Amino acid sequence: PIPSEIVMSQINSVLNDIRIDAIKIGMVYDGIIINKIFKILKNINIPIIVDPIFTSTSGKKLIKYEAIKALTTKILPIATIITPNINEATQLSGIDIKSKEDLVKSLTKMKKLGPKNVIVKGGHLLSERSIDTLIDDKLNIIEFSNSRIPIPENHGSGCNFSAALSAYISQGYEIPIACKLANEFINSVLKNLLY
Repeated sequence: PIPSEIVMSQINSVLNDIRIDAIKIGMVYDGIIINKIFKILKNINIPIIVDPIFTSTSGKKLIKYEAIKALTTKILPIATIITPNINEATQLSGIDIKSKEDLVKSLTKMKKLGPKNVIVKGGHLLSERSIDTLIDDKLNIIEFSNSRIPIPENHGSGCNFSAALSAYISQGYEIPIACKLANEFINSVLKNLLY
């Protein structure tokens, strides 16, 4: 873990240097860092994209267990959108996601935690197609469906999705369009891995 003072100095350095059009929060290891991030960002009027990263693709824990509560109570309520995968959505909502109905219940429960929008990345759900599912700020459920792409390793696709989403949001796209474009971007990247 990086000492919280370094994280805070980097955030303040960037905020004081350039105009920020979107903020992406990825892996945050402990409650100290989460609380300090919250203090800086709680009154900022900039879209905040949160990719709640709990474990690595290889199964390593990337957040302290007790920090998940701080993330849930501090960061999620100030988020413009959160981008959990199926496993993270299960942990945040407490709903074991095995079906589309479970997914909708999970989305609704996570939305009640405070983020304006939630998109669950569907790559880990055992289904014929990979479907990212969004609940937007008006409670619309929108699906972005793709054929599964048979590649041996897709490490980092979730992080790249949230980064692409942040880029599209920073360009002024509305959330559903930004999600569609980010979904298409990741799908094209995965297809290119086949060649």
